[in-house]
Amino acid sequence: MVEVRSIGATLLYCCTASACSADGVAFGLELDEFCDLIGPEDMERMSAGIRTEADSKSAATEGDGSKKKPRG
Repeated sequence: MVEVRSIGATLLYCCTASACSADGVAFGLELDEFCDLIGPEDMERMSAGIRTEADSKSAATEGDGSKKKPRG
């Protein structure tokens, strides 16, 4: 059985590793090491950041007449 927290931790790890790579910053942790270093408060901050970004994008397009085109 996969724990929900492990899925979130893996997502946070991948996002962090990707951001470091894009910025040219060394990121020398394996997933297990990274998971040992983070706690629930880190996961909460990540979730809050995602919500804030989504809310900002929603507010920016609200009322401007733009609509998303359906995929497919």
